[in-house]
Amino acid sequence: MDAATSGTAQIRLSPGRQSGLIVALGFAMAAFSVSLTMLVPLIPTLERQLGVSVATATLIVTMPLLSAVVAVPVMAAWGEAGDRRRVLLVAFAALGAGSLVAALAPNVPVLLVGQAIRGIGAGAFPNVLSALRHECDDVHRRVGVGTISGCNFLGQGLGGVIAGLLLLQAAGFRVVFWFSLAAALAALVVVRLAVPAARARARYVPDVLGTLTLGGALVCAQFFLTYGHDWGWTSAGTLGLVAATAALVLWWVAVERRAANPVVDLAMLRIPIVWRGNTGGFVAGIALFGAAAGVSTFVQLPHPASGLELGVLGSALVVLPLDLMMLIGAPLVGYLARYTSPRRMLVIGPVVMAAAFGVLEGVHTTLLSITVLMACVGLGTALTFASIGILFTEEVPPAQTGPALGFNFIISLVGGAFSGAILGAVLSAHESASGVPATGGFMVFWGIGIAAALAAALIMGVRRPDTRGD
Repeated sequence: MDAATSGTAQIRLSPGRQSGLIVALGFAMAAFSVSLTMLVPLIPTLERQLGVSVATATLIVTMPLLSAVVAVPVMAAWGEAGDRRRVLLVAFAALGAGSLVAALAPNVPVLLVGQAIRGIGAGAFPNVLSALRHECDDVHRRVGVGTISGCNFLGQGLGGVIAGLLLLQAAGFRVVFWFSLAAALAALVVVRLAVPAARARARYVPDVLGTLTLGGALVCAQFFLTYGHDWGWTSAGTLGLVAATAALVLWWVAVERRAANPVVDLAMLRIPIVWRGNTGGFVAGIALFGAAAGVSTFVQLPHPASGLELGVLGSALVVLPLDLMMLIGAPLVGYLARYTSPRRMLVIGPVVMAAAFGVLEGVHTTLLSITVLMACVGLGTALTFASIGILFTEEVPPAQTGPALGFNFIISLVGGAFSGAILGAVLSAHESASGVPATGGFMVFWGIGIAAALAAALIMGVRRPDTRGD
């Protein structure tokens, strides 16, 4: 029995040290969130400075999401079995090492490798929550969860803004990687000083084959989505990657069914509320990244239909209401739950996203309209994620609640990564004669977002006659 389930008798830290731990973990998560999101508004900058296509620039930005999908469950299990502080140090060391590789990268392939290493830092997220659960009493734990969530959303919102401010002082995009390296080193020091070491409870044996097959399937899927248009959707390369993706997924499922410590508990995914919640998480991930990357790219380009031509800082400020509304909207769900059910909000969330993207299709020529619509996307995303958290806590068996929430976080990352790939492919297919993405490409992309959100709302809105197991 751990401290989270045995009251405060086993809590080793004084109240003062618990408060210090919360501050330290909040800083660490903000440092990671800032580092991960700094590149989101830099797609046009990467395209211009590296001389690459918009598809490749988008792949560079989304690469950390792919490695994060694999890193999060592996490092979560490692942290629960062993020393959480050691795993946190490994996560922030990977963030720093990847930032250094990316800052010094002589070419795009090495830059992609650096970005993939940086994504391993996402493994800090479940271990931050685990540290709160094991080291804090009930009062500090509740405060800590709220603080961590707030710091995470705040970091996401400030990432692009800080990147814009840095680029005002430096001409090259690599300055953001040097900043990320400094943030990772600061997080390493804070974690080393504030997080107590934990005694290993079991020997962790990772599911190596499951990790490799899952990672391989995601990379193959990301590449055929990103470059399918450039290569041709019926070309040998594209069809080969499609076949490889399908084969790796089937192999991964077979491996997970036999693994002693699977990356993902497949039986858990068959629980009705879990797969419905994961549908919502996937669509929320698509909307979140699609809105942030799509809109920040749109307002920077010299479109005749918009004429905004903002810089990186301006584009980040336009998208900032999305993250601010997520910060405000998540606690709002707890208040709304007094008047309506979380299931209903789980349907309302994607509908709000679809409505925002729909209005954006017709009203996208003024900063005010785009900013308001970004706030609406943030509200819909907050309703979706917060409702999932409530429903999983209430309806998933206690032993599976943590893994279910962890996988939902992973599936939202997958949605974000695939959203980036689709964005790159669609914009590549709608480039003007000058090589600049045409307005029609953004209309197609936002239309895909509308369809995905409405499909999710329909799936989650259908109720079985007998819902006792749902």
